[in-house]
Amino acid sequence: MASPPGVLENAKTGWDKLDINQKMIILMTVILFVVALGSLFFWVTRPSYSVLFSNLSSEDAGAIVAKLQEKKVPYRLNGSSIIEVPSNQVHEARIQLAGEGLPEGGTVGFEIFDQTNFGLSEFAQKLNYRRALEGELGRTISQINEIQGARVHIVMPEPSLYKDKENPATASVVIKPRAGARLADNKVQGIVNLVSKSIEGLKTENITVVDTAGNILNDATGDSSFASGGNYTKTQLGAKEAYEGTLEKSIESMLGKVLGSENNAVVRVSADLDFTQKSTASKIVKQEETPVVVSEEVDKEKYEGKGAAPGGIPGVTSQVPSPNTTEQQASATYPSSGQGDGESNYSRQKKTTNYGFTEISEEEVKPPGELKKLSVAVVVNNDGSKPILDETIEQLVAAACGIDKGRGDVLTVSSVPFDTEWMKKEEKAIADAQQREMYTEYGKYALVAIVFIVGMFALLKVISSLRPARRPELLIPRSVSAAGAASLDLGDISISNITPEKKREMQIEQRKSQLTKEEIQNLAKERPGDVAQLLRIWLNT
Repeated sequence: MASPPGVLENAKTGWDKLDINQKMIILMTVILFVVALGSLFFWVTRPSYSVLFSNLSSEDAGAIVAKLQEKKVPYRLNGSSIIEVPSNQVHEARIQLAGEGLPEGGTVGFEIFDQTNFGLSEFAQKLNYRRALEGELGRTISQINEIQGARVHIVMPEPSLYKDKENPATASVVIKPRAGARLADNKVQGIVNLVSKSIEGLKTENITVVDTAGNILNDATGDSSFASGGNYTKTQLGAKEAYEGTLEKSIESMLGKVLGSENNAVVRVSADLDFTQKSTASKIVKQEETPVVVSEEVDKEKYEGKGAAPGGIPGVTSQVPSPNTTEQQASATYPSSGQGDGESNYSRQKKTTNYGFTEISEEEVKPPGELKKLSVAVVVNNDGSKPILDETIEQLVAAACGIDKGRGDVLTVSSVPFDTEWMKKEEKAIADAQQREMYTEYGKYALVAIVFIVGMFALLKVISSLRPARRPELLIPRSVSAAGAASLDLGDISISNITPEKKREMQIEQRKSQLTKEEIQNLAKERPGDVAQLLRIWLNT
C-alpha cells in the first residue's frame, strides 16, 4: 500500500498529464458536487422556527429584537408583528424576555417611575400615575386566555370640597378577543370587578367593557335585560347553564369509565329552575301540658253592719273572665231578715290567675334557584363490541343526577351506533401526517447519503475517463511491434519526428514480426480511440 506521500505524488503526476480541458472538467465537477452537498446539508440541518410572540406592537417588536441580538439568539421576522426563533429555544427565550419585562403590550406601566424627575409638576405626576395605572390594568387583563390585548381608559376627577358636587370616577375597557374565542359573562364581570377594586372610588356601574367591534360586553342595567329566547336574565341563564354543564360532565365522566371512553356517550341536561325568592312568616301559640302560672291576683271583699247588703252590678263584663285568667269568686252572705235596718254580713272573694303560653315565630326564606323539573337524555354508542343494558345505564344516571319521578323529572336512555367515520378519517389523517413527517426527516439524511454516493461515483467516473491511455505495448497485439507500426503508412497519418536510429530499430522489429499493413488498418478501425491516443503519446514523446 502506497504511503500518503506516494499517493500525493502519483496524484500530482496524473494531474500534470491532463490537458487544460480535462482539468477544467474535473474542477467543475468537484465544485458542483461540493456546492450541492453543502446546500443539501444546510437544508437538512437548518433549524425549524416557531413563533415566539405574535401581534406585537412596533415598540415591543423593536425591544424584543434588540434583546435577541444582544443575547445572540437567531430570530426571523414574519411581518412586522411576528417574531420567530428556533423551536428548541422558544421557551428559554420567553423566560428570559419575561424577566426583562417584555413584551410590555405597547403600554407604559409603573416602570415610568423608575427614573425620578424632580422637575415634573404635580399635574404631570398625576398624569403619569394615571398612565401607569391604565397600562398595568391593560397588561393584567391581557393575561386572560381569551383576550389578545386590552386598553384601559380612566377618568379620575379632581376632588371637591363639597361631597354632593364631586363627580364619580369612570373607566372604559377595550378588549381585543383572540380569533374564535368568546369571552364568558362571568369573565367580563371579573374584569369589571378587577378595575373597580383597583381604582379608588370607582363603582362597577361606572365601568364599560367593549370589544374592538364596538359591542358592549357588560350590561349596565344588570339583571333587567333578559336573554333572547327565554325567561331568564343573563345572570340566571348563566347559573342555569353552569348547573346543566356540571351535571353533563359528571354523567359523561361516569359513563366514560363504564363504556371505555367519554366519546361513547352523549349527555344533555335541561333544568327548569325557579329563581323566585319567597319569604313566609308564621306565629304558633302552643299551650304546655302543665300550665305555668305567670301571675295571680286575689280580691277579697267583706261587709258587716246595718242596712241592705250591697249587690253587684249585673252585666256581661263582670261575669266573663279575661283571657289567660281564671277567676274564683265566693258567694256573698246576707242576713236572713229582709229588713233594711237589721244586721247584715257580706263577703266576696275573687281570684285571678294568669297562665303563660309558648309562642313560636317562624320565618322561612326560599332562596332563588330551586329545581322544579329535570330532564336528562343519554345516548350511548352501541357498536356491537360488547352488550349494553339500557336499564343499567338508566339506573346509574338516575342515581347520579337525582331523578325524582314525583317531581316530574324525565330520563331517557337510548343505545344506537355512532357515526365514527369522521373520527376514523381524522385519526388516519393525523397518523398519515406523522408518518409523512417521519419519512421527511429520514428522507433528508437518506438524500444526503445518496447525493454523496452518486457524486463520488460520478467524480470517479470522470477521473477514470480522463486517465491517460495504457502503454502502446499493451494496446498493440503481440504480432505488431511499435517499430513496425512506425514504418507503415497509416492512411493520412505520418510520423515525421522519429529519429533515424529509432526508425532502424522499428524496421528491424517490423521485419521480425512481419506485421502487415492490413492488420494495422484493422486495429485502427476496431480501436480508433486507442490508436489516436497512442499516436498522441508518440508525438508528445
